[in-house]
Amino acid sequence: MIIYADENIPFAGEAFSTIGETILFPGRSPDPKIIKKTDLLIIRSITKTGAALLAGSPVKFVGTATIGTDHVDIEYLDKHGIAFTSAPGCNSNSVSEYITAAVVKYLLEENYRPENTVIGIIGCGNVGSKVELKMRALGLKVLVYDPPLAEKSAQYNFSSLLEITGKADIITLHVPLTKSPPYPTFRLADHAFFSSFAKPILFINSSRGQVTNEKALRSALAAGQVKKAVLDVWDNEPAISRETMLAAWLGTPHIAGYSMNGKINGTEMIYQAACRYLETKPVWKPDLSKLQTERMVNYHREKSFLYNLDQIITAGYKLSADHELLYKTCDLSPAERGKHFDLLRKNYPQRWEFQHTKVTGDFTPAEMQIIRQLGFHAA
Repeated sequence: MIIYADENIPFAGEAFSTIGETILFPGRSPDPKIIKKTDLLIIRSITKTGAALLAGSPVKFVGTATIGTDHVDIEYLDKHGIAFTSAPGCNSNSVSEYITAAVVKYLLEENYRPENTVIGIIGCGNVGSKVELKMRALGLKVLVYDPPLAEKSAQYNFSSLLEITGKADIITLHVPLTKSPPYPTFRLADHAFFSSFAKPILFINSSRGQVTNEKALRSALAAGQVKKAVLDVWDNEPAISRETMLAAWLGTPHIAGYSMNGKINGTEMIYQAACRYLETKPVWKPDLSKLQTERMVNYHREKSFLYNLDQIITAGYKLSADHELLYKTCDLSPAERGKHFDLLRKNYPQRWEFQHTKVTGDFTPAEMQIIRQLGFHAA
């Protein structure tokens, strides 16, 4: 049995070799010859998977170690009896921490008080719900817009899109990419969307690039409808727009969900699903004991709590460093820019989530509670 797995999935070789011969491949260029003898295909979001890739192959199982599934033609898989699984929620906490890092930095730079700041969260699934918890922990006023979820839950106080665009100081997108009714998200953030803002906002997109009309976003930034933009996802990845990159306050190469925790969660979820499909007992578990995961931060009271919180966050994850690495590619040709975009993802350094940071120092009980609610260990 041949298992063909994306080389950038952590521990893929180690995990899947316990159930079959495992061959690794670069995600954007799987070898058609190997596909023709592959039984299980293990991918990420950069591998378009449908008839063009699978026709005439013996593939009977496809697993994507990602939350999103818009890169997979699920209808084709169903029609041909190919089992499919994804990893919903695997890196949701990683994305929520990325959003937290961006929001704290923005509040600090704009001198906004959290209790006077309104954040609108569009999409409240695996990622959006974690973002909501962290924003409430910070003390922001939270509005949530999610029509599909609102139809299923009458207990939650959802907002309308009009209420969010009329009140929010920050808007962050956490939606799947869908083109079909009743709630398409393709180009959700278009000229009409940005024109409806009551005041200049921070706009964040870490969902899918095609949810945003980038030309409309650039116009909104130029017109002052959007004060600043944080973009982790882009149209036409990996050869992303130079103009949009230069317009973004913070731009990163689709790595919001790239914590080691999230990646390993994805590997384990797909491995477990493959074992269930094969009706074999799973024997692999990730061994983190050999990896340096813990870090210590000594909290010193200086300036504001937000300043100190930003220092705690950047001790483990410096979002601006990811921005600077991507920004260096803006003057390359589109082809070279695309190559470097993929290399930044492929060679992304280990990033461990807040839970691996132990914070000590002279913080108040209220500050300690916030630090803990964000996921840090506070002692």
